[in-house]
Amino acid sequence: METNNNQITSTTAVPKPKKRKRLNFACNYCRERKTRCDERKPSCHSCLVAGVKCITTDKRRPGADVERRTAGSPGKAPSSSRGVHGPRRVIIGRWWVPSVLPAGPVQVAEAELSPVEVLDGHGPSDSSVCHGRGCQRRGRSVDPPAEDASGRYGGLLPLLPRLRRSNTLDMFTGWLDLAFYRLGIPRQLCASSDAESGKEKAAAIALSLAPPSLPRPDVCHAALQSYFNNINQIFPVLEFQRIQGLIESTLKSGPAPFSHLGDVISILQIHLVIVLGSMAGDAGLDPELATQYVSYCQTMLGHVLSVRSLEAVQCALMLAIALRQRDQISSSWHAATLCISMAQSMGIHRRRTPSRKDPSPVDEEGEEKKRRTWWSIFSFEKLFAFEFGRPSFIRDADCNQMEPTFPPNPQSAWSFRILTSFARLLSQINEAGIRCRIREERTSQRNIEGVIRDKIRLTGETVHLLMQWADSVPERLRPRSDLICSRDEFPLASFISIHYNNALMLLSRNSFLISNEAIRIAVERYAAGQPWSSVIQNGQTAAANSARTVIKLLIDGHELGTTPALSTLATPLHAIYVLAIHLLTHPGSRLANSDLNLMHNAVDFAEQLYERHHPDRKLQRQYRLLP
Repeated sequence: METNNNQITSTTAVPKPKKRKRLNFACNYCRERKTRCDERKPSCHSCLVAGVKCITTDKRRPGADVERRTAGSPGKAPSSSRGVHGPRRVIIGRWWVPSVLPAGPVQVAEAELSPVEVLDGHGPSDSSVCHGRGCQRRGRSVDPPAEDASGRYGGLLPLLPRLRRSNTLDMFTGWLDLAFYRLGIPRQLCASSDAESGKEKAAAIALSLAPPSLPRPDVCHAALQSYFNNINQIFPVLEFQRIQGLIESTLKSGPAPFSHLGDVISILQIHLVIVLGSMAGDAGLDPELATQYVSYCQTMLGHVLSVRSLEAVQCALMLAIALRQRDQISSSWHAATLCISMAQSMGIHRRRTPSRKDPSPVDEEGEEKKRRTWWSIFSFEKLFAFEFGRPSFIRDADCNQMEPTFPPNPQSAWSFRILTSFARLLSQINEAGIRCRIREERTSQRNIEGVIRDKIRLTGETVHLLMQWADSVPERLRPRSDLICSRDEFPLASFISIHYNNALMLLSRNSFLISNEAIRIAVERYAAGQPWSSVIQNGQTAAANSARTVIKLLIDGHELGTTPALSTLATPLHAIYVLAIHLLTHPGSRLANSDLNLMHNAVDFAEQLYERHHPDRKLQRQYRLLP
C-alpha cells in the first residue's frame, strides 16, 4: 500500500509553474548607470532620451553585440564588431568617420531623419567628419570614450551649460570634450576620472582673528582708484570718500582701533577693495598677500552674517565678487546666496513706504543706498547663474524695489539701468532653459519630438530677444566690438558687451555639433515662417562672430591701457574654444588666419588670468592638446 500511495502521490503532483520569462540583457548605457532598461527595439527609452546609440553586449562574449530577446526564445543573436568603448570607426583616405554614418556621400531623405537625429547631428554632413591633423596618432585608432557613469557625455545637447565642476577651466573644457566626441575627433582634454578635477581646493583659512596689515600706501591708493574706476561702475555699492577715509585712518593707526564687531566689517571692506582693485588694474599687490586677505574675509564671514546692517550685506557681496574673480566658483556661489538671504531678511529687496506700523518718513538717502546695493546683488547673481547654468536664488516676482536714481549723476543711472535690464533678460532665459531641461529629463519616448521642437523654438526666441535688447541700447554702449565710448566708460561698456556675446555663444555654440542638413530640416519643420528662423539657420556664424568680438574687446582694452571690468578666465577661454571648433568644422574659411591670430592673443590673456590664482600648468597642457 505504501508503494501504491507513493505512486499515486507522484502521479497527482501539482505541475511546476511555468518559468516566468524575463529580459536577459540590459543595454550598456543602462547597465553603467545601474538603472532599469525597458529593452525596447531599436532603442530603449533611456538611450533615446540620452541621445546615445543603444548597444547591448554579452559579457560572456566580449566585443559582440546581441539582439534583445526574452529568455528561452529560439535562435542566436547576431554579433557585430562594435565594441563597448564607443562607436567603431572606418578609415576613408585621411578621414575617420564614425560608423554610425554611412561611408561615402549618401543622400538621406527628410523622412529618414528622426527627431533625435535632427538634434544630435548624426546625419550626412562634413561637420560630422574629422578633417586634417589631429585625427591620427601614429596610424592607431584612438576612440573617444563612450558615455561614462557620470553622464559626462550623456544626454541630448543642452540648451544651457550645467555646472558640474568647481572651476572655469574644467567646465568649459568639458564642453570642448563633448564637441570633440560629437565630431569624431580623438581628443580628450578634461580628465573626468581625476578626483581633484571636480573639487575646489580648500582655501587656507586664517586662524587668527587679528586683521592682516595693509600694504604700502601707494599700493592702497592705486587699488582704491582702480576699484572705483572699474568695479564700482558695475556694482556701485560703496562711496569713495568713506573708503578713502577708512584707508587713511588704517594706514596711520593700524587696524587695532577697529576691534569692535561693526568696525571689523569696515576692515573687511578695505581688504576686499584692495584685492578687487589690484585684480582690475596693476596695483602691485603681492599675490600671497591678496590670498591672505581673501582667506581672512572668509574666516570672518560668520561675524559679518551676525550683523544686520547694509554694510554687512555689501561686504558679503564684495566677498562673492572676489571669490568669483579668483575662480573659486562654489565658494563664490555660497557667499552670494548668503548675501541674498541676509538682504531679503532685512527687506532690502522691497520698496519701503510709510505704514501704520512704521509711519516714519522715508529716508531717501538711505533708501538710495539700499537700491544700489540690492540691484548690484541682483545683477551679479543673475549673470553668475546664467553663465554656469544654476537656478537663480532670487525670485523676480518678490522684488519690487525701485531702481536707483543716482541724483548727482543721471548718466550713471541710465548705464546702471541697462545692466539691470540685461540681468532681467538673462534671468528669464535661464529659467526657461532650466524648465526645458527638466521637461527633457522627464519626457517619455512618444513626446521626445515635442521636447526637441520646444528646445529649437526656445533657442531661436531667446537669441532673437537678446538681439532686440542690444538694438535698444544707446549707440555708445551698444554691445559690439567697435564701442563708441570714452576711456572712462570702456570698463562698463565692455563688461556689458562681453556678457552679451558670451550669452550668444552659450546659446548658439551647439550648432557646430549638428549637421547642416539636420539644421535645414529642423528649420523647415519647426521654424518655418518664424521671425527667429534665421537665428537657427545661422547659429554657427553668430557664435563665431561673438567669439571674435570678445577677443577684439580684450585687445581694444589693452590698446587703451585699461581692461574690461571684472575680467575672468571664462571670457577668453570660451572664445578660444568656440573659435577652435569653428576652424575644425570650417577648415576652408577665408578668415582662418585671422581667427588663428585672434586665438593666439586670447591665449595670452587667458594665461595671464589663469596664472594669477593657479600655480599649475594645466592651461598650457590643454592648449598643446588642441588639434
